[in-house]
Formats: sequence, C-alpha cells, structure tokens
Amino acid sequence: MDRDELAATLAAALAGKRLSNIGDQTPGWRPEPGHCHENARRWVEANPTYVVVHGRLNARGETFENRLRFHSHSIVRSADGELLDITLSKGAPQYTFIPHPFDDDPFRREIIGRIPTVDHLLGPDPVIPSD
Repeated sequence: MDRDELAATLAAALAGKRLSNIGDQTPGWRPEPGHCHENARRWVEANPTYVVVHGRLNARGETFENRLRFHSHSIVRSADGELLDITLSKGAPQYTFIPHPFDDDPFRREIIGRIPTVDHLLGPDPVIPSD
C-alpha cells in the first residue's frame, strides 16, 4: 500500500471515534509525549487485560483547508471494548481516532516508521502551483 492509497482509505473512514484522553488522569502513569506506540506497549505490559490498537488521528485543522492530515497513533482497548488514549492529556486537542484498517504487522514494520503523517488532498494543492 502506498501513501495515496492509505490517505484515501483513511479519508473514507473519517467519522472515526472520539476518545477519552487520560494520559494525565491516571495515578502512577507517566506517558512519554510523542511516544504513543511505546506508551501503548508499556500500558499493555502493566495492564494485560488491554490490547494495543494502532491507527491514525484525524488532524485536519493542522494543515490547509483543502487537505486532510492523519498522524499515526497507538491507543489501548479495554476488555469491555472502551478505547482510551493513554498518551494525550485531558487538555490536548480532541482528535478523532481511525483504527488502522489493515493487519497490524505491516503497520508496525512500515507505516509507523515510514509514513508517520499522511496528507490527503481534497482539491488543488495551494502549496504546489499547477501549470
């Protein structure tokens, strides 16, 4: 899967889910900012009833009007299915989370390292003039 295919797939799943940001709300838990994948792994090691969920945050407001922006992100899911963002604090922006639609192995191996942020154009690119 290339960057454009990934962006189109994410754009089609735009609804996503609003999450509870609890990174600073759990006694004894100290997430490392900017290290959500590692934070999720550590959380699951300490709380084995949870599982890591990889996906993307819809960060549309961080770019031009005619683009969608998605950041790779990992969260956790409780045994009863609740999705929790254990990295972002309560005061952080309320992004919607889109679970990664493909097998997790390629996500860890390729997507996180190679494509941490994806932009999807909704119209002409205002940054790159067309002839």
